[in-house]
Amino acid sequence: SMALERPLGEPAANPEERLRAFARVGMELFLSRSQKSWKVIERFIKNSDYYVIILAGRYGSEDDDGIGFTEKEFDLAESLGIPIIGFLHQDPESLPVRDSDRAESAIKKLESLRKKVERVQTSYWTDEADLVAKLTASLANEFVENPRVGWVRDDGFPKAELMERNIALQSQL
Repeated sequence: SMALERPLGEPAANPEERLRAFARVGMELFLSRSQKSWKVIERFIKNSDYYVIILAGRYGSEDDDGIGFTEKEFDLAESLGIPIIGFLHQDPESLPVRDSDRAESAIKKLESLRKKVERVQTSYWTDEADLVAKLTASLANEFVENPRVGWVRDDGFPKAELMERNIALQSQL
């Protein structure tokens, strides 16, 4: 999963490079599981413009309460009204055993999470190239159809006029 913040520079030429321009946040970026780590992720998600969740064959690491961090991230983004874009592997049973959960409890939790994700904007992917193409297209569409604070173009914004007005108003204080 990842929450998206503002881009970190100029757009890149190909889809893979464009995706690297986003700030990714998620529990997988932390080496240890702790309340402090979750608080950092929580803060990042609260400040994110979009939340992207990608599921394949694993439920992922669980917190002490038995809920996976990815599911906690999803639930938080949903509760905050952050637009969620979901990507589910089209055929998780076809994934190699090494890339899939084996424990029955994890398999059930993954299936439950997949059902949650299917309630939001969801695409199904088959391989990495398919995922990158769908992710790029979905994000481009989301930026146009549902612009958020960090994704609003400012090339037409009257900066000089606004600065002059701000200075005038401050002088009245």
